[in-house]
Amino acid sequence: MRRLRILSLDGGGLRGIFTLRLLQALERECRQPVQELFDYVIGTSTGGILALALFHCGFTIPECMDLYRELGAEAFQRWRVGAGRAHAYDHEKLEALLRAKFGDRRLAAPSTTHVAVVAHRWDQAPNRVAIFANYDIDPSASRFERAPRSAAVWEAARATSAAPTYFEPCTIHADGAAKQYVDGGLVANNPVLLAFAEASTLGIVGSVVSLGTGRLPVDVRTRDPNPWLWHLAKDLVEGSLEASANIQEGASTSIFEYLAIPYLRLDGNVFSSAMEDASRMSSWVAAADEILADPKTKRALADFCRANVRRAVSPKPAARPAAKSPALPGGARSPLAAIQDAAAPTKRTPRRQAVRWDEPSSSEDEAGAA
Repeated sequence: MRRLRILSLDGGGLRGIFTLRLLQALERECRQPVQELFDYVIGTSTGGILALALFHCGFTIPECMDLYRELGAEAFQRWRVGAGRAHAYDHEKLEALLRAKFGDRRLAAPSTTHVAVVAHRWDQAPNRVAIFANYDIDPSASRFERAPRSAAVWEAARATSAAPTYFEPCTIHADGAAKQYVDGGLVANNPVLLAFAEASTLGIVGSVVSLGTGRLPVDVRTRDPNPWLWHLAKDLVEGSLEASANIQEGASTSIFEYLAIPYLRLDGNVFSSAMEDASRMSSWVAAADEILADPKTKRALADFCRANVRRAVSPKPAARPAAKSPALPGGARSPLAAIQDAAAPTKRTPRRQAVRWDEPSSSEDEAGAA
């Protein structure tokens, strides 16, 4: 059983362009498309959209950056509060854009990477984590509700990003029933531990990379002393998303260190919490570049590439056949045969083969057999 390279992508609205900049740096450092660097990818909200676009549908990073510019220009423009609605933005515009980008592709479509996105089941009590995935696992081994694989990719993207107060819940009709989902960030804005739980049912976790969307320094947080109701609700949602990510980050660092699993977390400070403010996108890219310029980050990326890039293994050249000595009358040994016998080693010591990082050790094989 080979070791799985895991990628976890945080939620954070249009700050997903911050994450894209980090992925672009990984591609540049490793000199491979990002799709070749990971075996299992999970995302929440904006991270879920990126997971589906890059790893299930094969978008390039520049294409995803264009997608985020379109999201900023179209999905986050129509203000709806005050018109008898409790959501700030028009979910129909978001759905139209996702349909146009993902088309009719389904989660069940073939893919070379295991991909999952996190949503929150809204129409049942208690609410449950729901996983939209392009792979099957034994339901008895899953700790979470399995969303239908028959769902379209755009539906999974819509479900994982349906943040309360921003968009209406996403309704999906499947298996003869209508099910409602909202943004998975309410329970796992940083889904790295869900990634570990899910991937452990598919193989051995070999390494983990977790990418954030930027966080606010404490000293720039301001609160309106008399906010009106919608702004108060919006602040509560944003606060819960960030608190969820911080809890997951702290717990995952301790868990992966204890399990001796290589773990890389990249995130950094941004100076605007407005996840839907398209005018801030260039500043979020600049914030990512500042993190990437840090020597510690550069070393971490180089270490990741050395450990995780899988190179094609050249086939061993075929062994040359030994020269045959001519036979002499009466079965006598020729001088050439005598020389070959003298040169041949009396005993060959078997050569130990190098173990690739993505192959199990003998102890793992024995454990699996047990």
